[in-house]
Amino acid sequence: MYIFSDAGQQLYAQTGSLPELPVRLRLRRNLCNSAQIASFCSPIIGGNGEVLPLQGPEVEVLPVAETAEERAVMVEKTIENLLAEHYALHDIVVLTPWRKNTSLKAPRLEHLVDFPADGESRSNAAERLRRCLAPGASRVLGETIKAYKGLESPVVILTDISAPKDVPDSGFTSNEFYVACTRARYRLIIIPTSSGRDFIDGLRLAK
Repeated sequence: MYIFSDAGQQLYAQTGSLPELPVRLRLRRNLCNSAQIASFCSPIIGGNGEVLPLQGPEVEVLPVAETAEERAVMVEKTIENLLAEHYALHDIVVLTPWRKNTSLKAPRLEHLVDFPADGESRSNAAERLRRCLAPGASRVLGETIKAYKGLESPVVILTDISAPKDVPDSGFTSNEFYVACTRARYRLIIIPTSSGRDFIDGLRLAK
């Protein structure tokens, strides 16, 4: 049995540390999505090196967009570009930290992004998820980061990304940013504010 822990998402914050194992694997780098985990496991468990037909995510940080309208325009253009590259609507998910005051509620995106209405019921949310991720979808799924935790998509667009604040009730933390980034199988496209861009640049410098 191989156990992968992820301190960035604090999976074990309430139950303590992982139990001791006879063999502990110490990783030189973080394995943050299914593609990387598959690549790591493949030589250990044997096989042809293709446990899953996945690739590492390609990350693109778009220019700063300060207003919700500017970010809505960038979301629209990004989706149009992806469709021109032969991605399908059901291959793309747009995530935001916010349910209110988000660029995904801009009128120009109503025909393109299916974002939850205020007070959406659990059953309606499940139906919207099924509809948008099924082949033949008519709109791209728009969702909050929290609601999409545990799921993946070939392409993830993150919008409304400002610098996270790791304080209670801040609304957007670095853990949530980490969760959002690891929802992408193939491509991750980030649309930041200026503070979000500074935060992302700081992460790159830290590496």
